[in-house]
Amino acid sequence: MLYKRSALQYPDLGFALVSGFEKKGYIFEAANVLVQNIHKLGITQLSAITSTDNMASQNVLARLGFSKVGVVVINNDKTAVNVFLLNNQSSG
Repeated sequence: MLYKRSALQYPDLGFALVSGFEKKGYIFEAANVLVQNIHKLGITQLSAITSTDNMASQNVLARLGFSKVGVVVINNDKTAVNVFLLNNQSSG
């Protein structure tokens, strides 16, 4: 799913799974299709956020070609999140 949060410059990729479906490759497979086709949606850059301790999501983002660019607070609860940007934006 794509979001456009007011606190972020670019639309961001979001994903979640119901318990019991983790580590089966579903997130990577679905997100990869979306990432490969963002140009068809008119999107030239894509971001993503994760909680600072969510290594599983950070690993998925790395496999998709994202790089961590910083840490920000985007919610009223003052919780810091990692921010990632998609590398090598070659639209085809």
